[in-house]
Amino acid sequence: MPDTTIHERMKRSAKDFWNDIRPLLEPNLNATIHPLELLQRNELVDAFDQVGIDAFSVNKHGYLQGLASRMQYTRYAEQHPVFTFRYALWNYRRNNWDFNREYERKLYAVNHPDDAIMCPHYHVESCKREGNVKWSYITKTADVMRYIEANLEDDKKIHVFEPRTKEKRLVLSVSIPEYEKHCEISSIVEECNA
Repeated sequence: MPDTTIHERMKRSAKDFWNDIRPLLEPNLNATIHPLELLQRNELVDAFDQVGIDAFSVNKHGYLQGLASRMQYTRYAEQHPVFTFRYALWNYRRNNWDFNREYERKLYAVNHPDDAIMCPHYHVESCKREGNVKWSYITKTADVMRYIEANLEDDKKIHVFEPRTKEKRLVLSVSIPEYEKHCEISSIVEECNA
């Protein structure tokens, strides 16, 4: 993928989620999905965005559940399915890592449901290469966050790294084949690699 701005990458990811993953995910969840990108920006939408909610599913009973969605575009991701989370951003003013990012917020929300009601119920991760969706998986956010918390020090299960982008940040990834040995996961689409 050519080097692009963060905003352009997010826009592309949202578009690919809407066009490629949503039509497959709605029957899987038996729900209608509404992405935040289509809503008028306001304080509430911004608050959802800050805790990693990218869309909402509304089931046949009218219940709302938040969704976090990530699209991967690299050749490496095509062969190595992972769930990913922003772990830290570099704070240039303080000259250190700011760990109060998506991972810490979601972990707090999962462990303190009475304090933090806003947390995505589901985490969806997908890979698209050469115009085709190669794989897409869904899991409950609480399950993957507890798995990360329990295994953060295990390099075989959780990998923390700095991606090659213009934004100085740390990302953590969870190997989906390893994760599904311990937690429930559903495949939305999985293309056989010939």
